[in-house]
Amino acid sequence: MKLLILRITNELDMEKVLVQLANHKLVDSVIIDAKGMASELNDYHGSLLGSLRAMFDLDREVNKLILLTCEDNQVQYAVQAMEKIVGDIEESESGDYIISLPIDFIKKAKR
Repeated sequence: MKLLILRITNELDMEKVLVQLANHKLVDSVIIDAKGMASELNDYHGSLLGSLRAMFDLDREVNKLILLTCEDNQVQYAVQAMEKIVGDIEESESGDYIISLPIDFIKKAKR
């Protein structure tokens, strides 16, 4: 089994990527709002006022992370699903990426 981490920087692509993943029966996932460390540090400026400003800044850029579990042979389908929407990840300067990590144990409830 694998844990795939997909980072989507364009929120408009998110739903399209999810549809593509679902087309390949890749639906066992969690979606998380994420912000890069450099961006976070830049917003806070190390002060309480900066922290408050960042907390109430509703227009700040938020990326999406999809945490997806799949079988080893399904990784290629997840990559294809994402690249069908965002294009070739290696050629892009968007900051999108996919990471694959091995899962050596998983126990989950049946649905």
